[in-house]
Amino acid sequence: IIFAGDNGYMWGEHGLWKKGQPYEESIHIPLVIRMPTVQKGSTDEIVGMNIDVPTTILRLANIDKKTDGKNLYQLMAQNNPEWRQGLILQYWGNRPFNLGGENTGTTDWVGYRTKEFKYVEYVTGEKEFYDLAKDPYELESQYDNQAYQDTIQEFSEILKENAGVSLLESVPPEAPLKTPYQYQFKAVWGKQPYKWYITDEDPYAGNKNLPEGITCLKRLPIGLSLTNDGKITGTPNEKESCALIIAVETNSISPYTNKPHIYKIRVKMQVGHK
Repeated sequence: IIFAGDNGYMWGEHGLWKKGQPYEESIHIPLVIRMPTVQKGSTDEIVGMNIDVPTTILRLANIDKKTDGKNLYQLMAQNNPEWRQGLILQYWGNRPFNLGGENTGTTDWVGYRTKEFKYVEYVTGEKEFYDLAKDPYELESQYDNQAYQDTIQEFSEILKENAGVSLLESVPPEAPLKTPYQYQFKAVWGKQPYKWYITDEDPYAGNKNLPEGITCLKRLPIGLSLTNDGKITGTPNEKESCALIIAVETNSISPYTNKPHIYKIRVKMQVGHK
């Protein structure tokens, strides 16, 4: 029997509410497992993740499928396996909302947590570092404390190698008709250089009826193009409202698909409606 939660939740801690925050109340979930050969009532404050649960189930079923998780049974059986020293946390909160996506109000962030410390970078450029042993409620960031700079640098390097790409700018403003136009998408994290392109996917996932005002799909308005470095440029010459999916491809390869990691966004590009 395996019992686990989906996510933690903020109920006013740090003056915040809802999920998706980098603080302990939000990132923790309960995990209770009962099975033969495991000692009753045993607990372990491990650096565990929800991805460990399906890995454990697969291993117990003798299925050797490659996963990111680790086998919790090895811990429960007290076999003293090698275990992760820390875990990477990431949250994409602000989806482009000009096509109806939800804007959660939570800033995108990425973090690295060990049993002793936590380091967080926000898409805004803000950074936090907490000594969880001395400050378990994360009341005072130690990011500017010189005593922790070596650890902060170490954690920062880990994130440079492992964090997924996120977007700084992803909602292009309306383009005036028959006027030169330029808009630069901006991204952060993930391995650079980035490569940007328009996919051939339906931005409305096959919905029979297009939203009011949409006149074209899967392309930019006539006269505009997207460069490999994420710039919409050109001179539009027709009044249009186009919906499309734009992808940013990073310079890192997924071990499962053997293809580059990709982040996709839905975009609405309008010309000459104002």
